[in-house]
Amino acid sequence: MRNRTLSGLDADVGVHRVDEVREAFLAAGANVVELVASPAVGANWLRPSVLDGWPVSTLCGHVARGATTVMDYLDRDAPAADATRLGPADYFVAAIEAIAGDTAVSSGIAARGAEAAAGGQFGVVDLLERCLDRLAESFETEAADRAVSVFAGIAMSLDDYLVTRMIELRVHSDDLAVSIGVDPPAMPVIVDDLVTHTLVDVARRRHGEAVVLRALARDERAAKRISAFG
Repeated sequence: MRNRTLSGLDADVGVHRVDEVREAFLAAGANVVELVASPAVGANWLRPSVLDGWPVSTLCGHVARGATTVMDYLDRDAPAADATRLGPADYFVAAIEAIAGDTAVSSGIAARGAEAAAGGQFGVVDLLERCLDRLAESFETEAADRAVSVFAGIAMSLDDYLVTRMIELRVHSDDLAVSIGVDPPAMPVIVDDLVTHTLVDVARRRHGEAVVLRALARDERAAKRISAFG
């Protein structure tokens, strides 16, 4: 797999160039590969993860899909030019609403993770490495305004969709690290900035401005603990 590192990127949320976002995604993916390839994952492959009902193997497969879905959607037809495009936060709000209470969707997510992990630990590593190499080549030629049609037919710019995938990689690599008793992988600052900024935006849309403000700054007045996804 190509060596992927980031240096000197502008970390101010909202001012990233297309190439910065794409490089950040590839760097996040490379860090996840190292975690999935670790001996601790192999030692815990069939043991339960911190996600209820998911063994570590299924979680690894699901983490891998945080990258492979990008290639899947790039291989499909782009949405209509006049299709309304959602940003990363609105994507998550729409997706959460679409799957709320739908056990079939939840079961399908777990099944696809298990399928991705069917080749074992290093099958997942190979899947991720091949996907990231292919995406690195594709990103060099994809237009800055490239759009993709994703979950539930939602239209997004490619780079906004990459932000949602960085969130998946960041959150689930933390799930995996906790499951196997290691520290989560470090990520480039730009990744953490984009992830945190978007999660706050999701929480604002789902819970309201005052609730998020108090949760972050005035715990004594916070009505409840909140989660972007909860």
